[in-house]
Amino acid sequence: MTRSSHRSSASGISRERHGTSLAFPALCIDGQQTGTSLIEAPRGACRVLGISLLPLAAFALLRTSFADATDRTIDLHDVVGRAAAELGERLAEDRDGAARVATARAWLRDRLARALCVDPIVAALDARIRSEGGNVALATLEAYGGRSRSRIARRFREQIGIGPKRYARIVRFRLALERMNASAPGDSFAAIAHDLGYYDQAHFNVEFRARRSRTTRVSDGDAIPRQRASGTGA
Repeated sequence: MTRSSHRSSASGISRERHGTSLAFPALCIDGQQTGTSLIEAPRGACRVLGISLLPLAAFALLRTSFADATDRTIDLHDVVGRAAAELGERLAEDRDGAARVATARAWLRDRLARALCVDPIVAALDARIRSEGGNVALATLEAYGGRSRSRIARRFREQIGIGPKRYARIVRFRLALERMNASAPGDSFAAIAHDLGYYDQAHFNVEFRARRSRTTRVSDGDAIPRQRASGTGA
């Protein structure tokens, strides 16, 4: 998921990644996130309005490629210009949360009327990756519209933000986290790995360690620990 957010400019909200803390702009948008990070909020109350967008929706609504935005948080003004300032001003004038949600919806509806058309082949491949839980062989790419694998991958990266192979891995990993969060203590890692198309539990563990949250602890045994996982979006 790509997230667009509005925060009070004085909120002090920041993200920690790789030991570095970065302050969020007042209005910002995340590119594709391929790993996990820690969101830190200041003490006391602060206002946050977040909108989760599927990658193709972000491309169409914001009318820009997110290929260079992977694992980055970008000032919304750098993406849509004056439209970001107008949105911020309207949100600041709203009296409560319900009014701010209504303002955000109206802003999105206006952009939807002028949205870019997505590549139908990219849309079809995106839908297949999601429907199959990320377990899609790259060899199937060439079956889409008669294009070469490299051309499809390039168009996919332009509109989704990352290549199809990496995207499929994130979709599958997110599904694994959902399965873990819905599991009972003592459920088997191996069964989840097999159901999601991982070669074996070792393959699953390598992927999990590469993308897991710093607050999650993974056992080398066959049982899922009681502590729940949190992770990356797609």
